[in-house]
Amino acid sequence: MYKKGEFLQNWEQLVEDAETDEATMTWITDTQTTGECCGWLDADSSTENPAYLNCDSSTNTEVCSDYFKENMSSLFGSFETIAVALASVQFVMVFVTFVLICRLKEFYEAETVNYGDFIKVPFNKIKNVDDLLGR
Repeated sequence: MYKKGEFLQNWEQLVEDAETDEATMTWITDTQTTGECCGWLDADSSTENPAYLNCDSSTNTEVCSDYFKENMSSLFGSFETIAVALASVQFVMVFVTFVLICRLKEFYEAETVNYGDFIKVPFNKIKNVDDLLGR
């Protein structure tokens, strides 16, 4: 999924830029040497692994998309671990919010407001129907 689309287009753009840009050429060469990989999805494709990159697909059998996937997985851990950690943080924040609201409500003194044709009585001061109707 992540291998195709924008990632593939970006790799092909980098390979194209490497022909004229020394820094890009060095980065791709270092990546392919470190990862022992050639190309993004196809080591034999001329758009992903042209001759000027000097990458031998017979010795480097892995493609660089697999190398990046393994490298990112080792850096960030599994998706499930990240999801559980973020969900835990959210749960704690919701709990803290509820606690703060309850503490604030203890010190809140609402006032009855008279709008002329009706009286708005705060929910925490209503004791019976007569209070609600303003009788």
